[in-house]
Amino acid sequence: MDFDVGEIALVRAKIKTNYREAMKACDVVEAYLKGEELPEHTAIRNRLLEFGLSRRQRQIALLLLQSKTSKEIKQELHISLSAIKGHISIILAKLHIESRHEVAWKLVQP
Repeated sequence: MDFDVGEIALVRAKIKTNYREAMKACDVVEAYLKGEELPEHTAIRNRLLEFGLSRRQRQIALLLLQSKTSKEIKQELHISLSAIKGHISIILAKLHIESRHEVAWKLVQP
């Protein structure tokens, strides 16, 4: 496969932009989890509602932001693993993402 210099430059620019956006998302989520109040945190709360997540789905999404495993979520919320997996599937569908690791990124996007 041959690439020209312009295509390579475009790919590099996209990677840099996505990396910066991902790092900003990580910083915002980290501050949120530490209990700091940033303007973006209101946006995170609003986005959870905007995507139509139920109260339980919002709880689980916030735990996913903390990189909690399904077993840790089970212990914290006292619900079954199958219920958690079902909620996570619905969260992913409502946020139009494919992985639980994309939740933080999706919630801080404008």
